[in-house]
Amino acid sequence: MRIKTRLLAGLTMPLGMISLTLALYSIHIQHAYTLATLEVAYSAYSFYLYRRASRYQQTNIQTLSYVYFLIFIVAYSTRTNPIYDGILFWSFLLPIIFYLLVGTKQGSIATGITFLLQLTAIFSVEEKYSEFLEPLTINFIACFISVWIASHLYEFHRENTENSLQILASKDTLTNCYNRLALIRSFNQHNSTPTHYTSSLMLLDLDFFKHINDEFGHSIGDALLVEVAKLLQSEVGEDNVFRVGGEEFCVVLFGTQLFRAVDIAENIRLKIEKLSFLEMGEEVKITASIGACSFHCDTSLNDILKCADAQLYQAKDRGRNNIKSTLGYPKAI
Repeated sequence: MRIKTRLLAGLTMPLGMISLTLALYSIHIQHAYTLATLEVAYSAYSFYLYRRASRYQQTNIQTLSYVYFLIFIVAYSTRTNPIYDGILFWSFLLPIIFYLLVGTKQGSIATGITFLLQLTAIFSVEEKYSEFLEPLTINFIACFISVWIASHLYEFHRENTENSLQILASKDTLTNCYNRLALIRSFNQHNSTPTHYTSSLMLLDLDFFKHINDEFGHSIGDALLVEVAKLLQSEVGEDNVFRVGGEEFCVVLFGTQLFRAVDIAENIRLKIEKLSFLEMGEEVKITASIGACSFHCDTSLNDILKCADAQLYQAKDRGRNNIKSTLGYPKAI
């Protein structure tokens, strides 16, 4: 999303300047005052949107309206000017701009509308130019569709690559759990819409995990981590489980009150206690200590993690393999 915003900021300024220059041309050379008014309005909107995008304050509706305003101006110019004025050439630039600004889905819709409008404009040329209609139509369709396909394929593969990189950046390669970066994003996304209900967060730490790694090897330790991750994901859902440390996991339960979260934590603790592996004929078992904390949407993630971490240390001080929780509701500062 930030890439699209930067592109919008980078395109609106030059497009605004070009539109203002064309408005002066329309006034002094063509005396096309209606077109000049539209071009001045588009230039003003370009500068306004540049200001908004530079501060990451633009909305999707503003970007879409900018795209369709451009379609309207180009279509109107093509209709009201002779075909030899070359307004039609602007059409070949539009698919590139549309796909860059609004992505594959909206870009394809905007490009399709432009194609149909410009094609009808070609068919409405004056009769004295009718002998050029067939080659003009054939060349326009061939060129426009070529640019359309290239723009679509580029943006389609770019979006897929971006999504793949985001997944790689957000996931732990060993356990396939989301990582701390994904936790921050998830929390920020949730808090972007204020709510009045209570949520819960728990930190789970595997007891004496370093001892298991030292005695049985990292392969057994890794296998245990993978099994614990699968167990957590099956209990609360993949989107709610995050690996935030070597043997530490975070579970976020939005909209879940603490008493329910503690019940879930106890069920998880009992199931982890039953996990076991055989290594060289010796059974390897694991337990977990859990700290849980409730919070509201006005609570900072850092405060919640501190609260849950304090509860986790208390659970370990009480002998490990147990749960400690609090109804603290720490507030953001």
